[in-house]
Amino acid sequence: SALGAFVMGSILSETIEGEHIEKLFKSIKDLFGAVFFVSVGMMVDPEVLAHYWGTILILTLIVLIVKALISAFSVLIAGETLENSLKAGFSLAQIGEFSFIIAALGVSLEVMNPVIYPIIVAVAVITTFTTPYCIKMAAPVFRILDRKLPQKAKTILNNYSLMGNSGRS
Repeated sequence: SALGAFVMGSILSETIEGEHIEKLFKSIKDLFGAVFFVSVGMMVDPEVLAHYWGTILILTLIVLIVKALISAFSVLIAGETLENSLKAGFSLAQIGEFSFIIAALGVSLEVMNPVIYPIIVAVAVITTFTTPYCIKMAAPVFRILDRKLPQKAKTILNNYSLMGNSGRS
């Protein structure tokens, strides 16, 4: 049902009446947004956090680092500059709400241990709250890389990004 609602919203946003529909649903969207975050907060079990804090911390660091690197690399090979790639990568470092849906599906199909679900929720919440800090870190990381990278690597990256951007208006 969540995926169906998402697809329907995507379809409606592209219609002629998309802006009008958005205005009509704004108050409902705000209400459900509040309900969503209250329900997410209710899914965070402090006992699980206390018991599995090490696992949660390690998974959080893995998600933030690996997802930032993979996202930045993907944007880089798509032809963007190193700076833009790092900004995009650091902006996409968190896991989102769909991880709750996937984890809940795994538990309901009994292919995943139910203990993992609150751990996933905790990691998702923590990574979501760290996103602004990750975005803020992109510029200093770029400056460090810009100082440390050899000139030959910078030239190759610059030429590659120019080549990737040559077909854009």
